[in-house]
Amino acid sequence: LSDISEPMNLSGMMVAVLVLPRIHRIYRSSSDSIEDRKVEPFKIVRGGKYVWCYDIEDKCCKQFGISKMAAVDVIQDPWTHEAEHKEGNTDIFNWGGSKAFNIVLELDLTAKNIIVEEYPLSEPLLKQVDKSGMRWSLSTDIYNCTAPGRFCIGLAEHVTIIKGDELKQYVSEYVRKNFSGNA
Repeated sequence: LSDISEPMNLSGMMVAVLVLPRIHRIYRSSSDSIEDRKVEPFKIVRGGKYVWCYDIEDKCCKQFGISKMAAVDVIQDPWTHEAEHKEGNTDIFNWGGSKAFNIVLELDLTAKNIIVEEYPLSEPLLKQVDKSGMRWSLSTDIYNCTAPGRFCIGLAEHVTIIKGDELKQYVSEYVRKNFSGNA
């Protein structure tokens, strides 16, 4: 970090979190746009893939995916919210939050294999439903419907949502919004 006034790459973000108690401006892609967030990063987690930050504008701690960051600027202002730096909970889909809700999915063998590959934290939560090993059940708490919703939509013929009204509503609205009239 020879010149911390220049935007840095992602490895620079990791170093900065570890050694610079400063405010950072991160530019991250989300929902087909680039957001400018002013944050206080305080902990890198999950093998360097995510960072917990205090979001100054929203006045709360959030987990940001480092791969979604387009650039990072170190601002010379020191932290002002260090007392608020609290790592939150994260679900198996890598979403963090404070209010979790339970979902139960029934998966065929294809969906079971894909969820284990894409979301390895799901593996210990899977329960075999039948003796043949062709049907599996996943019960877990989630904080956001986006990732499990994409999983269910992408594997619709392989997944049944048994429990989770919020997830059912997300999937239904997503399909209505994105696939209605697209026959």
